[in-house]
Amino acid sequence: MMKKILLWLGWLALLTLTIFWRLKNIDAFGLNNDEGAYLMWARLVSEGYPLYSQTYTNAPPLFIEMLALAFRISGFGVVLGRLVVLAHFVVLVGMLSCLSHRIAAWPGAYASLLMAAVLPPMFSFSRQVMLEIPAMTFAVAAVLCAFLAGGPVSRRAGEQVSREVSKMKYTCPPAHPPTGPPALFLSGVFLAASLLIKFLHPLVVAPAAVFICYGTETLKWRFWRAFVFGLAVAATMLVVFLFFDLNALLDQVFRFRMETRSALSMQLPSNWQRFTAYIGQMWGLGLLTLAGIIVSVRSARGLAWTLWLAANFTLLMWYDPVFPHHFTIILPSLILLAVEFIGWLVRTTKIQNRKSKIVNRLAWGLLVLALFNLPAMVKANQAVAAITTGGREAEAAQILAQVTRPADFVMSDSQLLALTADRLTPPPLVDFSMVTIESGRQTPERLIAISEEYAVAAVAPWSLRMVWLPEYIAWADEYFLVHKVWDNDHQLYFGPKHPPDAPIPNARLTQFKDGVSLAGYSVNEAGERVSRRAGGQQNILSLSHLRTRSPAHLLPISLYWQTDEPLSTNYIIFVQLIDPDGQLVAQNDSQPIYGYYPTSQWPPGEIIPDRITIELPENLSPGDYTLIAGLYDGNTLTRLPLRDGKGDYAVLDVVTIE
Repeated sequence: MMKKILLWLGWLALLTLTIFWRLKNIDAFGLNNDEGAYLMWARLVSEGYPLYSQTYTNAPPLFIEMLALAFRISGFGVVLGRLVVLAHFVVLVGMLSCLSHRIAAWPGAYASLLMAAVLPPMFSFSRQVMLEIPAMTFAVAAVLCAFLAGGPVSRRAGEQVSREVSKMKYTCPPAHPPTGPPALFLSGVFLAASLLIKFLHPLVVAPAAVFICYGTETLKWRFWRAFVFGLAVAATMLVVFLFFDLNALLDQVFRFRMETRSALSMQLPSNWQRFTAYIGQMWGLGLLTLAGIIVSVRSARGLAWTLWLAANFTLLMWYDPVFPHHFTIILPSLILLAVEFIGWLVRTTKIQNRKSKIVNRLAWGLLVLALFNLPAMVKANQAVAAITTGGREAEAAQILAQVTRPADFVMSDSQLLALTADRLTPPPLVDFSMVTIESGRQTPERLIAISEEYAVAAVAPWSLRMVWLPEYIAWADEYFLVHKVWDNDHQLYFGPKHPPDAPIPNARLTQFKDGVSLAGYSVNEAGERVSRRAGGQQNILSLSHLRTRSPAHLLPISLYWQTDEPLSTNYIIFVQLIDPDGQLVAQNDSQPIYGYYPTSQWPPGEIIPDRITIELPENLSPGDYTLIAGLYDGNTLTRLPLRDGKGDYAVLDVVTIE
């Protein structure tokens, strides 16, 4: 009993170290564009934009809805999204260890945990908000349930040691009465859940079929068990689909996949090269897997893992384009076959004849050789864990947050950059994957239409995707006043121009000296509750009804300026809120476009929209407040007077605070 407790404690200690290793720099800026897309979709859903009908995505719904639920409960956070994935990883490790314990007792449980801890793909994807780990978790859950329903196949290692050792191989004991329909039903539910996260593991049916067949000796019961399994898959998917707009789901997920398949051709040589590069970084596992196939393929269990591996390998070679995250589908079968070899090795060590000792020593030598791959994998994982947020990403996110408002939409091919700035991309965007571009789903015309419909306040070409659509970059050049460049690949556009044919809100011509005019203004135009008093120009602002993403103590204002001639002075614009007693209660002083478009750069005759936000005191008393605006020289602090000499500011409006 004490030995068993110590083994459990040791396994839990190793799992804890595995988790803490993954927590290092878990808040670093994501280098994977897909991660930003999944986080953005989930945040849009959590903020009230339904999946498929408003939030467009080419991913199945389950994981996005899981993330959205977490964000609704605890608030949005990149780290929270990554912790959701890490929680799936912990469950995945537990199930692999459970299977491995059935195969090779505690050596198998420890071996599977160690492999899951150090394999570079497992390490990388268990730190990112990607679909691979959650989809794999439910796929392994489906295999585990089918395995437990397999009757004799699922017996624990050691229950028939003498029989297996004497024959030097696994043999399936005689079948006993059929068992496991409830477990098979759960297996089908878990497989459906995996497919509803990402269509990566459809070939879980291969090992499940083996366990269905070996769970009973009668054909009738095999058909019945297969029916239960298939019914669970179909019913689960049907129930989930009922919660969404089915036409939109079919178009964005299934039709999209068919279009990409027709647009892209299968390239076996390149897929094979990617596979060899992938397996090359963990060649030790490859050796153990080959050995596991040799020693276990004649057993039902070994046959199941081998069929699972072969089926997924075939799927990978057929799939195009193949990316590193697709290769994760073979990891569970690789691990389980390696555990089969370890279990065989432990049992053959008990054999005392001369021939068995020679084979055993060779097998131990193979295991030691595989362990030489361990330092390289640890080093690769350390490099991933060492990535930190900083540099141009942090600077760009800071600028993006500064030059836009909380309710603004921004456009970027790195959606994580937008999220880091606490901004949303338009719900219909989908993402900027190369697949969407090459398949024709993401076109310049579509992006321009979305940008204009959602009045995007900034565009950030950041991850070498938007450059594949130069027409959209050209549109951004024309649409925005400010273009900040870090290098050719990392840029930021902001400060939308006023369209020539668009009316100016509250159009009026207040002329200042030096050829400067205030052509109009808008107050609280970001979508908050605003009403007009009959016959007047007065805003009534209720601070308790501001838009969710706009803090109640912020008052957004837009001013529309124009100059008749080039300006030599860089003026500072001020906006002030004056109470009924003439006292200043709130103000904002800044250069135009948040300091990035000074008045000396204004082209004569062009309307220059300047967006300003005034921070209101939280204890502001109800009443009528006067809003004024003007300009002053930053060097002398001298206000620019009105052209008619009747003051040095323009009265914009009277705002009533309720």
